[in-house]
Amino acid sequence: MAAVSHELRTPLTAILGFADLLSEHDSLLSSDRTEFVNAIRGNADHLLGLINDLLDVAQAETGALALGDLVDCDLDAIVEESIGYVRPGACERGIDIVYPRTEAMVRSQAIRLKQIVINLLSNATKFSDEGKIHVTVETVSKMTRVVVADSGCGIEPDVLRRLFQPFERGVSPSDRAGTGLGLVISRRLAEAMGGSLDLYSDGLGFGTRAVLTIPTSV
Repeated sequence: MAAVSHELRTPLTAILGFADLLSEHDSLLSSDRTEFVNAIRGNADHLLGLINDLLDVAQAETGALALGDLVDCDLDAIVEESIGYVRPGACERGIDIVYPRTEAMVRSQAIRLKQIVINLLSNATKFSDEGKIHVTVETVSKMTRVVVADSGCGIEPDVLRRLFQPFERGVSPSDRAGTGLGLVISRRLAEAMGGSLDLYSDGLGFGTRAVLTIPTSV
């Protein structure tokens, strides 16, 4: 799978490059053609994201998931950047994301930790239609716990048990479908950083809590 992912990534990167070149000269294009170029870029971005996910899963299965050095990271900065990334989509659904700053410092790899938090926030937004998403942080001994709690549709127990298997997804309308890879990758990344990731729900209609634990900075 890793080899296939690499082979697919190369032509997609070229497509994105040509789309960027066309976008730089959009004044020479009609409005319809500009829209077509934007559609090409949007779909190519989506496919590249999927390929990157597949590559991460393949590397995780072989124990070769790239992580980088673990360093002291400002958790507030990472969470706030992640919230900024998903906030436009949350606002469209009438969702408010609440996060009280904590000044917590954790031992992790910043880019990968942000990847996990964005995935958890994106899932919470995707499976909620309104209300609030609460992000809370608690430091207990040598571990820091990040909880992302939504008031969305919730998850049935039998589905919950399968969600950390590749390509498994929660039961939801088709407009909320995903690849079923984000949680798998996020858990493997958390474990590679010496932490963990779990999901909890009391069933349909009761929302979901994602609990991420990562080492606290010494």
